[in-house]
Amino acid sequence: MEETVSNMGNEDTVFVRLLDEGVNVFRPIISRRVGKDIYLLMHVKSPSYEDESLEFTVGATVKVERQLFEGKSVLVAVKLV
Repeated sequence: MEETVSNMGNEDTVFVRLLDEGVNVFRPIISRRVGKDIYLLMHVKSPSYEDESLEFTVGATVKVERQLFEGKSVLVAVKLV
């Protein structure tokens, strides 16, 4: 199914993996949908994120996949596009 203009621009939360952590830890980032499974990472709500090493930085465009976190389906950034 092709994307339509009306489907673009929707904001959602995309989870991005933190690097250099002993376990899998993710940071939620407010993002804008720009294509099918493609999002622009826009901003982080937490002021403390500047001390974190994110797999993908704010301003990046990423491919996302749905994954289960604690029984809830969420968007996770998996690849830079």
